[in-house]
Amino acid sequence: MNERSNIESDSSQQKGCNVDHSHPVLSVNALRHVYADRAVLDGFSLTLNRGEHTLLLGPSGSGKTTLINLICGLLTPDDGDITICGEAISKAKGAQRDNIRRRHIGLVPQQVRLVSALTVRENVRLAQKLGGGGDQQRAEDLIEQVGLSERAHAKPRQLSQGEAQRGAIARALVAKPALLIADEPTAALDDANAERVAKLFLDAAKAQGTTLLIATHDARLRPHVTKTINLTPSEASHAC
Repeated sequence: MNERSNIESDSSQQKGCNVDHSHPVLSVNALRHVYADRAVLDGFSLTLNRGEHTLLLGPSGSGKTTLINLICGLLTPDDGDITICGEAISKAKGAQRDNIRRRHIGLVPQQVRLVSALTVRENVRLAQKLGGGGDQQRAEDLIEQVGLSERAHAKPRQLSQGEAQRGAIARALVAKPALLIADEPTAALDDANAERVAKLFLDAAKAQGTTLLIATHDARLRPHVTKTINLTPSEASHAC
């Protein structure tokens, strides 16, 4: 993987929430979610402020992916509240929920799903358009920052796993989200590439003024993120 190791900050890009910064980027309060008669999350709470990066660590079945889906508004909790930049995504419905997610959240899923018919550049520009539009130069700058300028014309089937992941990071950041979420970004990587990917996420989040939440079972990421939340099946611990 040959991504640029230094992602320079552009103050014009550090917009984060499009609301009063007195609100936390993410607030999860007394969350409960039941699946197949089992409480996957029960009383879980979490607050993330602007620029605060957090590792959500836990084994399979601990509720990490469920929590991500709840935060993104893809699932509805049985109890509790989730707000993104002061907007209650857990209470919103339909298009309103989608709008909150598009404006405030960038997601890099475990299985990268770039649109197969589009090039890297077109994938990033599409995400930018869906997020409200913006200067096309920003899309080009992000593609360069993740080290894909020479591959911007390639379609997903022509990319390596690492290249596709970097394309997904650029796509997730192009709409200037306040919150960047990554689900198991290093699960299939060796130590050297896991180190590079961790640095890429942290550098990109810092450059964009974005809060980063990484959900993983990969303890190798602990040295890179100071705040850690440990999840175990059916219960959540307090933040460390």
